[in-house]
Amino acid sequence: MISDEPEASPGQNYRERLEQAHQQAHRDFDKAVMTLSAGGLGLSVAFVKDIAGPAPSHMPALGFAWAMLAASLLAIMFSFLALLTLVWTG
Repeated sequence: MISDEPEASPGQNYRERLEQAHQQAHRDFDKAVMTLSAGGLGLSVAFVKDIAGPAPSHMPALGFAWAMLAASLLAIMFSFLALLTLVWTG
């Protein structure tokens, strides 16, 4: 059967593979940041009393660090939601 579409050149196929690899690298990076942020947040919350004592003097800095870890998790979740929205809308 004769097709109206021209065959993909080797360069175009290579470009598509590069774009897919780039997207996969971004997904893997997002997952790694999310895992590290969640793990760091969970560990620091779980062991703050054991390590810092009952009344740590650096609690504002620790609270800021927790807020930034939570913000990174929210940003990654938002990026997943935005990606799904783009995929579903075409």
